[in-house]
Amino acid sequence: MRTGDVAASHDLTRAASMAMVLLYRARSHPGGGDAAQQLLIKQSDHYFQQAVMHLETASIPLEAQLVAMADMQLHQFDQAGAAGTYAILLVGEFFVREALGKTPRLDYATILDPSTVSLWAFAYADVLRTVCLPRQRCLFDFAGMPGAPPSPGAEHQNFTHIGLPVGLLLCFAASSNLSIDSLSMPPDQVRAKAGAIEEAIRDWRPALPDAGALLDSSAYVDTTTTQEMWRQAALIYLYQSVYRVGCLSLVIQSALRQILRLGARQIVQPADDVSGAVYAGSVRGCPWFLAATVAVLPDDREHCRQALEACGPQRVYRDNLDAAERIWEVTDTAGWAVDWKDLMEKEGRFIAFL
Repeated sequence: MRTGDVAASHDLTRAASMAMVLLYRARSHPGGGDAAQQLLIKQSDHYFQQAVMHLETASIPLEAQLVAMADMQLHQFDQAGAAGTYAILLVGEFFVREALGKTPRLDYATILDPSTVSLWAFAYADVLRTVCLPRQRCLFDFAGMPGAPPSPGAEHQNFTHIGLPVGLLLCFAASSNLSIDSLSMPPDQVRAKAGAIEEAIRDWRPALPDAGALLDSSAYVDTTTTQEMWRQAALIYLYQSVYRVGCLSLVIQSALRQILRLGARQIVQPADDVSGAVYAGSVRGCPWFLAATVAVLPDDREHCRQALEACGPQRVYRDNLDAAERIWEVTDTAGWAVDWKDLMEKEGRFIAFL
């Protein structure tokens, strides 16, 4: 109940929470585009604008600020698309640095502490920001990064948020940071650090199931499948961002094949079923997008296209699919793989994930 209590504690958090509640109701409305649904969306936008105004005057604890940021980011995911989410993340980054310093230390020994839930959720969003945008370093200094001494809380490396275990989150974070550092580092040092990241990705294993997890075998298989898709996506991202190899790399193609096989049983949400603001398929959105950036064969691209469409009706997922199709178009025209981050920046496109 702690997050709910925080959400009701200040004008900023109440307005942000109401914006998401009303948007959720609009998405759950059976009318699909009728006047009642449009009224709910209009009311949601009104509360979002109230939250924006409270940002300028709110003097509240960081935890409450980040809870509001999460609700506002989800609102922008739906209504404004990928570009709108980054304005919210910038505000959240300002709040974090104002409270904790320029590069705050974050140790996953604290990941189960109720007082740090909102901070860890923001850390996830920040790492995914570095995956989506060019030349971005992580805001946080994570303990237990690949190649560094293990964190005292190493037993929590299987803690999962949005389908992504924290142990793999750190691999994405390390790859993003190294992609920047490598420009000024000796090649041997880059290879050593990249090797440590790759070893961490390949050695990562899902937690052994307990009796409770096996009560619903289908849910357990879906959870494990999602985690494995993230692991293969981490390999693709490392090879793209640090090794800077093209889509025909044997490692990249092997990871692509794994994602395609793992995701083949993904349940596609019926087009007329809009129950819920976030779809189950959305937790696989990033792995599917990274797979799409290296997909060359028509059948592979079609599988990625269908999976990205199945993430949900929110505008951000349309942005992601449009970006993937543009990458394919430019690749086919040029005859070789393109740096998709540079392409997105050049054309003013944005992608984003939960």
